Amino acid sequence: MAEFFVVEDGVGAGDVVGIGPNDISYNSSNGLQKTSVLKKATPEDRAVGVVSTNPFQVMNRELNDQRPSDTQPIAMSGTTLVKVSTANGPIKKGDLLAASNIPGVAVRTDKAGQIIGSALENYDGSETSTDKILMFISTTYSTGARTNAVLSKYGVNPEDIPSTVDMGRLLLAQMLSHKQEITASSTLSEIYTDRIMAGLEVISPRVLTGTLVTDVIEPFDKNVTFKLTEGGKLIFIRAGPGQMSTSFGSIGPPATSTPILTIDDIGNAVFSGGITIGSRDRPNGITLYDTETKEPYCVKITKGALVNVPGECSLLTDLMATSTPSAQPSSEQTTTASPLPIESSVTVATTTTSAEPITATTTIEASASTPIETTATTTTILEPTTITTESTTTTTVTEPTTTSEPTTATATTETTIATESPPPEPAPAPTESPPPEPAPTEPAPAPTETPAL
Repeated sequence: MAEFFVVEDGVGAGDVVGIGPNDISYNSSNGLQKTSVLKKATPEDRAVGVVSTNPFQVMNRELNDQRPSDTQPIAMSGTTLVKVSTANGPIKKGDLLAASNIPGVAVRTDKAGQIIGSALENYDGSETSTDKILMFISTTYSTGARTNAVLSKYGVNPEDIPSTVDMGRLLLAQMLSHKQEITASSTLSEIYTDRIMAGLEVISPRVLTGTLVTDVIEPFDKNVTFKLTEGGKLIFIRAGPGQMSTSFGSIGPPATSTPILTIDDIGNAVFSGGITIGSRDRPNGITLYDTETKEPYCVKITKGALVNVPGECSLLTDLMATSTPSAQPSSEQTTTASPLPIESSVTVATTTTSAEPITATTTIEASASTPIETTATTTTILEPTTITTESTTTTTVTEPTTTSEPTTATATTETTIATESPPPEPAPAPTESPPPEPAPTEPAPAPTETPAL
């Protein structure tokens, strides 16, 4: 079906036409009528149809009767021949067609925007030439081609993509690689609206927004970069109740609280709260650079003392994380398999004048949670006297020591000092005197030994 319209000079069969800036008036059975003069359409124009070559039915013959020299039948439904170009790539059956930068010529389109119809045959001519193909007319607005059609355009078969591949990242990678094809002179597919809702995702090489409301920011590839202009700052503030943004402004006054973190364009940072470096599972430090040697040092806390180690803390942490750990009984215990010498000086001072056994208690402290072997020493005193004994004990831990944290072990040993009663002194020799009757001599009692305890 077609209808007669007044067209500009040079418009012929197969041309895509749109509404031009000029009007004309003519008389009809309904009185004086006014209509637009159609022109060869470009993407900026509102396309209305294609100049028909052999319409089955034509309306508005009154206009053609009054102006036969500048009227043309414009096909607005059904099928017709249309001029096409491969400026946007080869055309396949079913591709959507739209006006191009070549006035009056249609090209395939994958993007949202106004279309004039769908191709009913393939075309693979040169970009500089035009030809006519059969098209089904449908002047409407399209939301663009489906994802599979876009991937096929770039030579990617959607059926070959594993299910583990993120389709969104793949599409963005394709868009980034072909972004240079879009220039200031390109025909842009544009949408101007108030609200866009997407149930799955929005994919774009660049997003401009005044307020970004989100829960998670993650990198597309590896890094996330924040750019600051000269004198700019990255500011984190605490928003109180009623200070979050909404679709139509905010539900309360703007947040005016003191920033909790500020980072300026030269790397200075100001925190309003405390800073925690590392964790129990992965303790760390702070890298500082020597003002003279310019070498990095890792400043950290070890056993409660502030120490510094040459090198960056991040490198030292990475080395610790990648080193091969020794066999461990559990994830929270460490094992020391090498002998650990522990020396302690023990002084035992005892004083006695008794012939009874004397027991002295010795305490040895060692920084290891392991059994400590000691040998009891027995000293025999042959006569009552006052003695002082002093000894040094060295204990070597030869078994693996398992400990969750440094501990102090206490071992108690007993040194037994036994005394032995001396034999009785012999009786003095008798002095000379008139020999009395000899008295019987009693044998000296045998010495007794008190067993050691």
